[in-house]
Amino acid sequence: TLKHAREVKMSFVIYSPNLEISKETIEILSKIKEDIRNNRINILFQPKVDLNSGKIMGAEALMRLSVPPDKAIPVIIRYGLMFDVGRIILRKSLENLKKWLENGHDTSVAVNVSISQLLDSRFFPLVRRTIEKLKVPPEKLIIEITESEATVNSNNLFATIRALVDYGVRISIDDFGTGYSPLSRLKMIKAHELKIDLSFIKNVPESEEDRSIVKFIVDISRLLKMNSVAEGIERKEQVEFLKKIGCDEGQGYYFSPPISADEFEGLLKKKVFAV
Repeated sequence: TLKHAREVKMSFVIYSPNLEISKETIEILSKIKEDIRNNRINILFQPKVDLNSGKIMGAEALMRLSVPPDKAIPVIIRYGLMFDVGRIILRKSLENLKKWLENGHDTSVAVNVSISQLLDSRFFPLVRRTIEKLKVPPEKLIIEITESEATVNSNNLFATIRALVDYGVRISIDDFGTGYSPLSRLKMIKAHELKIDLSFIKNVPESEEDRSIVKFIVDISRLLKMNSVAEGIERKEQVEFLKKIGCDEGQGYYFSPPISADEFEGLLKKKVFAV
C-alpha cells in the first residue's frame, strides 16, 4: 500500500485488494516513465485515402513505446500520464506535419485524444500553443475522440471541443457505431468526420447485417455533412463496396500499415493509390 501511494504521488491511500499492483504493472509503468524522460515515444502514421481518387488525404498518428499499446494505455490512464504522453504525441505529429506541408504536400494529421485530456484545462491551451509555435494551419490537425467520449455529459468536455472547433481544429468521431450517439449531440459538436469501426468493416461485403450498418453510418455522415472514413480495410472487395455506398475515405492494411514519417512522405510523393 505504501508503494502504491508513492507511485500515485499521494500521502496516503485506503487499502483495498484491488489496489494491489502486479510486478508486470510496475515494470510497464517504469518503462513508460523512462520513455517519457528519454523522449522515446515514437509516432507511426497510417494513410487515410480518398476512396474515389486514391489520393492520400492525411494520416492517423499512432503511438509506439517500449511497451505494446494495449498494455501501455491502461497504465498510462491509471497513473495520470496521459497529458504528458499526449503532449509528446501532439508535438511530434505536428512537427512532421509542418515538414510535409513545407515540402509541398497538402495533407493533414489525426491525433487520438482521451477523455482525460479533453477534461484537462491545460489541453486546449497546449494545442493552441503548439500550433502557433510550429506555425501550422489549425485545420490540418484532426482530433479523434471516441463515440462514447463525444457523448459524455460534461460541460467542461463540451467547452473544450467547441474551443478546438472555433479555433479551426477539426474533430473526428472514432469507433462510430459501437456506442450510443444522439444525433443532436453530434450536430452540436460540429465534428468533421465519422470513422466507421473496423468491427463492421471486416465482414463486408459478405455480411448483410454489417453491410446495412455501414451504409447506415455513411448515410448519417452525409445527413450531418461529415466525411465518412472506414477503418480496417484489408481487401479489394471492401473498397468496392465502400465506394458503391458513397464512403469518402478509408484506411487499413490494404493501403498501408502504420509506417514511419519518412516512409509516409514517400507515399505522399507517389500521390495516389490504385482504387
